Amino acid sequence: METYKFVTKWGKFGTLDGEFNLPTDVAIDHNDDVFVADSWNHRIQKFSKRGTFKTKWGQIGQGNGDFYNPWSVITDLNNHEVYVGEYSNHRIQVFDTSGKYLRKWGNYGNGNGQFYAPLGLAIQAGQIYVADMGNDRIQVFDKNGNFVKKWGTRGVGNGQFNNPQSIASDTQGYLYVTDTNNHRIQKFTKDGIYIKQWGSLGSNDNQFVSPVGIIVDNFDKVYVTESTHKVKKFDRDGNFITSFGSPGAADGQLNNPDGIAIDPARRVYVADSVNNRIQVFERSHNN
Repeated sequence: METYKFVTKWGKFGTLDGEFNLPTDVAIDHNDDVFVADSWNHRIQKFSKRGTFKTKWGQIGQGNGDFYNPWSVITDLNNHEVYVGEYSNHRIQVFDTSGKYLRKWGNYGNGNGQFYAPLGLAIQAGQIYVADMGNDRIQVFDKNGNFVKKWGTRGVGNGQFNNPQSIASDTQGYLYVTDTNNHRIQKFTKDGIYIKQWGSLGSNDNQFVSPVGIIVDNFDKVYVTESTHKVKKFDRDGNFITSFGSPGAADGQLNNPDGIAIDPARRVYVADSVNNRIQVFERSHNN
């Protein structure tokens, strides 16, 4: 079985540069810079891949560039842009990689283009996919925020959701959604056609307790964070590969891990939210 080892960490509770108050997501750009959604500090922080603070932007509010619980962050590698989903402002904002505000869309509601706590973001073929958690659906937009399509309703059936929190895409264009309160992962085509699912409530390797964050690497391996304070790794068909992490605050331990990202060297960055830090892991060289 593959094993992963702790590499480094940064952050602690606080409001100063490099400190966090519930970091909920992490993303990496073309320069290997790391962006963190520092949710309860209502800001985005930017670091080097080694955790050196570079810049920050945002404050609590509703204006352009303000935030109210920024929960998700992704980077558009082709256009060098940063997308942020706001839990409490129910909108998506877009910035350049230095934090300059560019555009936004969305407001509270259940109509097309409206949101109820948009928590997860993914980019696939120039389109933006949003896990609209409170509305139990996925919405799709072009990069300017124009509504394209949606799918999903509340329920336990195929293609239905109960608080979907994250979404990620693989190299073939398939999409994976953490269907959090249904304790499973669902897989779709880019057009929202249901393919398959895996997981059920439980603590076994192929089960979940409230899966939250999800990312897919360039080899189409799927990494999932869950409320048992660990990261689980699967192939694209849902076959379990390995897991790492355990409850606690020591190096390599986790407390409600949330968002997750992978750099070109396949190091895994985890928003260790309640421990108020980012932790980095890599596959051990002896396996």
